[in-house]
Amino acid sequence: MDIWDDLAQRNSAHLRERFLTGDLVAEGPQNAILGSWWRSQVLNVSPDRCSPVYDPDLDLDTRLVRAADPVLDRLASMIAGTWVCVCLTDDQARILAHRVGEASFGLHPGFCVAEHLVGTSAVALALVERRPARVSGAEHFADLYQPDACISAPVRDPLSGRIEGVFSLICRLAEANPSAEAMVGEAGRAIEHRLLEQASERERALLLAYRQAKHRMRIPAGGAQFPLDLDAGSGIEIKHDTRLVLQEKAAELIAAGRPTAIEVSLPHGQTATLVCREVRTHSAVAGLAVEVVLPFGPPRRLMTSAAAVAGHLNSQPRGADAGAPSAPGLFLPYAALSAPRPTPRLPAGAPDATRPASTPVASAYPASRQPAIGASLLAIGEQGIGRLAVAARRRLTLLYEASMHIGTTLDVTRTAEELAQAAVPELADVVTVDLSESVLRGEDSLRPTALLRRAALHGIQEGLALYPAGHQISFLPSTPQARCLASGRAVLEADLHAAPGWQAQDPERVEQLLAQGIHSLITVPLCARDVMFGVASFCRSRQPEPYEDDDLALAEELAARAALCLDNAHRYTRERQLHHQALHDPLTDLANRTLLTARLQRGLARRLHDNTQDDTQLALLFCDLDDFKSVNDRFGHAAGDDLLRVTAGRLTSCARSTDTVARISGDEFAVLLEGGCVDPESIGRRILETLRVPLVLAGTVHTTQASIGLVVVDPGTQATAESVLKQADSAMYAAKRRGKGTLVVYRPELCPASAEDALRTSLTHAVRGEDGGGTLNVSYQPIIELHTGRTVGVEAALRWDDPSSRSVPHHRLTLTAQQTGLAPALEHILLDRACRDLGRYRSTGHPEVALHIPVSILDAADARFTTEVVNALTVHHLPPDALVLRVAGATHHTDQAALRALRGLAARGIRLAITYPDAEDLSFDPLLPLPVQIIVLDAAATRHLTESLTDGRTPGEEENDGTLRTAFLATIRGLGISLLGTGIADAKQAATLAHSGCGLGQGSLFGGPAPLADIPGRYPT
Repeated sequence: MDIWDDLAQRNSAHLRERFLTGDLVAEGPQNAILGSWWRSQVLNVSPDRCSPVYDPDLDLDTRLVRAADPVLDRLASMIAGTWVCVCLTDDQARILAHRVGEASFGLHPGFCVAEHLVGTSAVALALVERRPARVSGAEHFADLYQPDACISAPVRDPLSGRIEGVFSLICRLAEANPSAEAMVGEAGRAIEHRLLEQASERERALLLAYRQAKHRMRIPAGGAQFPLDLDAGSGIEIKHDTRLVLQEKAAELIAAGRPTAIEVSLPHGQTATLVCREVRTHSAVAGLAVEVVLPFGPPRRLMTSAAAVAGHLNSQPRGADAGAPSAPGLFLPYAALSAPRPTPRLPAGAPDATRPASTPVASAYPASRQPAIGASLLAIGEQGIGRLAVAARRRLTLLYEASMHIGTTLDVTRTAEELAQAAVPELADVVTVDLSESVLRGEDSLRPTALLRRAALHGIQEGLALYPAGHQISFLPSTPQARCLASGRAVLEADLHAAPGWQAQDPERVEQLLAQGIHSLITVPLCARDVMFGVASFCRSRQPEPYEDDDLALAEELAARAALCLDNAHRYTRERQLHHQALHDPLTDLANRTLLTARLQRGLARRLHDNTQDDTQLALLFCDLDDFKSVNDRFGHAAGDDLLRVTAGRLTSCARSTDTVARISGDEFAVLLEGGCVDPESIGRRILETLRVPLVLAGTVHTTQASIGLVVVDPGTQATAESVLKQADSAMYAAKRRGKGTLVVYRPELCPASAEDALRTSLTHAVRGEDGGGTLNVSYQPIIELHTGRTVGVEAALRWDDPSSRSVPHHRLTLTAQQTGLAPALEHILLDRACRDLGRYRSTGHPEVALHIPVSILDAADARFTTEVVNALTVHHLPPDALVLRVAGATHHTDQAALRALRGLAARGIRLAITYPDAEDLSFDPLLPLPVQIIVLDAAATRHLTESLTDGRTPGEEENDGTLRTAFLATIRGLGISLLGTGIADAKQAATLAHSGCGLGQGSLFGGPAPLADIPGRYPT
């Protein structure tokens, strides 16, 4: 054969080389080979780097494999000792089985040799062309297969005509044999025969009757031939969309259960005729066969219209008169028919297409030039099976339509609504979708509880007694929804009249639903990437059939597809939420400093290039609440937060939609006025009046005042956002100096009137990391183990050098921070920087050193305190016991929220210390509420204790006081609580404390505050 000829191979190699270098190749190889080369190139297949891909999950025990195994076993004995391999692939070119002689050619079960992976091959061509294919040597696209030759033939299911797989023979190019083609064809037919043996007796009997009927109905003399079946491999190329249309119509005809003929419009503007007729076996098994009359294909003499075929069918005997088997004749001479003009293309010389439709075919065409058309068996089955096929196809259509219409947006609620609409009315009469609140808000989705919110409700009837969309529902544990959430599996309630778990949710509402016809329910989890979003419930009311297992499978598939779309929408919502959080204050949801600065800078840029006064007006109101710290001290942080939220709402009510209201920090707000004619001073005065309206805080009527600084940016002004903010800040402090509750417009000569104002302004800039604020540093004082001199800890303190590089005393820094509301920010800076420094210090050979951080009870009561502590340890990779929190103040009558927070931190492994300010008041009361591990004596208490231990008794001390103090210290040691004395100034104090059982010491004796890197690991004792 030419295909194995060396000359042909050299020519193919030359053409392949030209093709790969970009030359236009229009001649030489088969059209199918050249088309495959083009497809391989479009699919980005690399000739020198492509290879099969292995699928470890491929099922190797299929119906096709069981049918082919005996055939492959017989061939194995024939190819033994040769360089030949035979293999079987499925309809996706995945190798299911193989038998080898001396070489496997790298083709093992599980590997995929599809065209998009290895390029041109006989297997891929057989699937694409739907007929036997041969590819040898240079015709392969991949270099890997150049030395080989391969012949492949598709293996079809005799009943459906569908290609189930491909049988192939592979050998070395030099050993190719022309007889291999016949062997492949024979093996393929043998596998098809064994597939038919796996069918039921009824299916085989119907197919046999159909074929016998065709054989008996040959047209006598002059061109009688068999119709060409799709399952026999006609070579007629039918496009995939055309095949789908024909198969759907065939299933509907079989389901209808009566002989008929219809014309079907095909996707590409052509028309085919489907003929449905009865076939009957000698054993009285009756069924229906559907043939397709195509407008293309090899010549056949057939009826040429649906009307003609239907008329012929109606003239055939039926029932008992028909005989057995009954097979109406379809293939008759054209002269016997009178029919409209045929739809296929006419041969050359045919009459004009405008010939009247009533013209008989015989009179319109010469006998030797009558039009021809092909016929093929399309489907065969029984009426009941046909109905199931129609139902299955409709459900596939539902899934297809759902995939097209669910997920058209990235909105979670809209996606839920699309799911509900897609399932009605094909699967359900009513659909509800219930999602967790976190999913709807775009937050991180944890496994939802039975408390969900209805995101969608859609049905074919109105007025049902279902919870409406937007309603929050707490499902009882017995309900299908709660069981579905708990198990992660779908729940089917076929009869809701006998579903007490569902009825327990709301008996009165359930009674109405049952009366309205709701009778069957499927609840399916909406889950993707192991994240549970909620549940979808499908209900039937007007469809009388209860749900069954196949409905459950369909609902699960539909929900799985919808869950992927929900996942995409949720992730988008989450990203949008994170973006919103990055630009907004979490407490008030106002714009934060970052967003305000960006909008102010944008407004300044427009103002610089546009000198018109009206349309580009730009002004900034800087608002600071007066005496806000007193609110926190008197009513607590929760009341302070309430006041901030109320203030945010009042400021927003005073601004326009085009303005930006922002919370800068603490109790500082700003209002950016942009565009339009407006008097900024009048808006500022309106804000002052609005804020003065009394409100109730913690059960007490409270009146709020604010100081406002106003900056109006002149046209053409070259300014930055930070400079405008500083000007507004200066004007605000000037308003405070005037007596608070006032508004001041910025003027260039305006400046802070006192060192205290300057200090506050500088500290604010320092906390924000801005210029003019000086520097904030952390200093450390060592904590020593008195018996060994070993450094076991350091106490961290924040030090501030103002813009003039002068060190601000610690008490002054604390007071200023409290007055400006910056204390929480400073505490955060201290904790973060100290943990960072300790992590570095421990890595240099001091792994046992602990960090002592002073905290107050008010700090611990803040809800953000625990999170900040845990985050600092996590970020800087410190173990929990590396941190000691020194709690100042009495604990036995303090806020329970603070105690709960401290206990929670102690449970994580963080150590707690209590500071005793007076050695005369040593009691166990402060220790009772908390798991304390260290008692800290401040400098005064340490001095008092050492004096009493040295002199025996201090002035005014009762005789038994010393005994009680000694007993207290002994009890403390017995409980395993360490004692730390601070303010140690000399060696005598240190020795006295060590002798009395105080194990830890801190003070000037061991060094004052210093950078952590300068603290040694041990001190002389």
